This record gives sequence, C-alpha cells and structure tokens, in this order.
Amino acid sequence: MIHPKNGNLLIQLVSDKVEDEPSELLLPEGYQSRSEYEYGRILSIATDCTRFTDFVDQGRFVVFPSNMLIEIPLNGETHCMVKENYVIGTYQREDD
Repeated sequence: MIHPKNGNLLIQLVSDKVEDEPSELLLPEGYQSRSEYEYGRILSIATDCTRFTDFVDQGRFVVFPSNMLIEIPLNGETHCMVKENYVIGTYQREDD
C-alpha cells in the first residue's frame, strides 16, 4: 500500500457512474466523461495534514473537484490521492 505524504489523502473512489449521453461531438476512442466532482472514502492521511487526522477522519467520505484527482499506477493497481486543501466537504453516507 502506498502511504500519502506532503498533505495528501489516499482515497477510494465512490463510483457515481455518469451515463453516456448521445453526443454529436466526435470524441477519442476510450474517452470517459467525468462529473465535475468526485467522491471518495479516506483510506490514509499524510502525517503533515492539518485539516484531517488519522484517528478522527480516516474512513470519512469527501467531495473534491474531479480535475484535482491524482491517479498513480503502481504494481498493477491504481491508487487515488487528493491534496487536503482541495477537499470542499465531507459527508455521511446514508447506508453507514
């Protein structure tokens, strides 16, 4: 498992699939549209984070702009991170 540093949060994305709508634009093959915001659950928190702490916030769900998502391919897996200052909110899932 990768350990976040430098103010980053390691997150697990919560999938909110955007339905493909028919478009008259020609898009590259393999293009995947993204919503404006992403949602994820905090898996691990860098020790230098000031807004989030491991013992309180690990497991919380966060919302952040999708263009701020950092995807790191490592050993056949993709790890997702976001800087703590890009998180615009936290939320409680109804099924938790």
